[in-house]
Amino acid sequence: MSISKKPSLLFVDHIFHIKTRSFHFLIDILRQEFDVSIKYVDPDGSIDIPSLIDDSEFVVLAQMDFLTSHFIAAGKKVCVVQMYDGSAGLPDRHWQINRQARYLNFSIALHARALAADATSHLVRYFPDPSQFKQVTDFSSARGFFWQRLPKSPVNLETVARMTNGSLDRLHVHTPSDDGSQFDETALEQFSCPVTTSDWFENHSDFKETLDEANVYFAPRIAEGIGHGFLEALAKGMLVLAYDMPTHSEYINNWTTGILYDRNVGPVTFNDWSAQAQQMSDNAKLMMANGFAQWQQSQKTIGAFIKETPTPKVPKIPGVQHALTELSDAYQSGLPTYTATLNKFERLCGAMENWDKLEEEVAQAAPLDNSSLEDEVHLFLGHGNAHQFVRGGWSPHELTHRWAIEPEAQIELPIAHDRTISHVTLDIRALRNNNIELELNGTQIGSEKIGPEFTQVTFKTKRGLQVSRDKPLKITIRATQPEEKIPEDPRALIFAVRMISVHGTAT
Repeated sequence: MSISKKPSLLFVDHIFHIKTRSFHFLIDILRQEFDVSIKYVDPDGSIDIPSLIDDSEFVVLAQMDFLTSHFIAAGKKVCVVQMYDGSAGLPDRHWQINRQARYLNFSIALHARALAADATSHLVRYFPDPSQFKQVTDFSSARGFFWQRLPKSPVNLETVARMTNGSLDRLHVHTPSDDGSQFDETALEQFSCPVTTSDWFENHSDFKETLDEANVYFAPRIAEGIGHGFLEALAKGMLVLAYDMPTHSEYINNWTTGILYDRNVGPVTFNDWSAQAQQMSDNAKLMMANGFAQWQQSQKTIGAFIKETPTPKVPKIPGVQHALTELSDAYQSGLPTYTATLNKFERLCGAMENWDKLEEEVAQAAPLDNSSLEDEVHLFLGHGNAHQFVRGGWSPHELTHRWAIEPEAQIELPIAHDRTISHVTLDIRALRNNNIELELNGTQIGSEKIGPEFTQVTFKTKRGLQVSRDKPLKITIRATQPEEKIPEDPRALIFAVRMISVHGTAT
């Protein structure tokens, strides 16, 4: 009897999750249907992206959105596990350029956001198994637990002190911060009750033992991707106080299964602390028990969703890897930089949004074979196939185009056979309104007025221009107006060219 081989899957995860084990539950699920290998990435360090790409058929990116385009360009079937706290604010274009990936979402709000951006998304809601946790039964006193992960955020010890307003009987503070900042001991002076603290525990069992002593849990962040901490607290029956943002707000029914608050929160008061806390605890336990039963069923859909990911259509856009590296670097620099870079690479993004429409253009953009002039030749002057034919007058290329920094810029194209050139088309713009002249092998073909927007201008030869295989075709583009300087660029810029198309027939 033969045993069918599981498809291979690469799981790419954040290095911080080695310690927190945030996605171990998902890896265990995937291992039931895939042969899983794992690679961890430190987004704050130097990332050797080519070394991440292996022979795996499927790729799951766990909170690694910025790598999506690289794996699509490598022809991988990609599924992205997005987190609300990291992905909700991404611009539409991020989803659109990566629409060949699939998205596994654990947040209702993020699932809706992905669908609105025309992405293929699958929603599952995670619930831990309540039977794995010691249940809270005693609310005769208020015993708090708070992990201050982000001291400079609205969820910090100052907020906890303002909400509790002296009502806690004791508090434990777990002090390691996400940003690596030193814990400020003076922040504990805001509390009148006994306060204990801890750093990283050597064993997870020690952490659980400390948590078991508490019955009030302060969720540590404004928003969560999944929120293992507060979900486990709900499963234990702790009274959970959390900021009113997903995923907190997707599980907690305010003052029914927990308490939601915002940055303007004042003292949280109870008519009868013990009775109200106990009721919310009972409600939370019931919700989590029912949710866990639903989760056991829905997790069976994850493997099928990933397996249905189609193989991407990947035309070889010139310079795509360089551009994608710049995009991923910009992502790590923050949302404003990433958005600006997406806009900068508008033509590339348009290509990635519409792979199937680019096949003809990309085929034309293939590198020339040193280089015979066929009936049509298309030269792309960004990270395209024109690099070896560029002569004087040009600046270093940008992704999709090249600026002329002198009034005259030249291209020399080798000719394998005698030809008659019928016309030449330029995809061109000027920094300001200008007049452009085209010359072929010293013969002026014509002139056209151009403006600051890219436009295609065609120059027709009179009765055809004969060119010989004995010497290259020399293309000269000349501007009649002088160069100009703009404050944000040290170069003197005149006109920019994205593409030159030369049309001719054999003679």
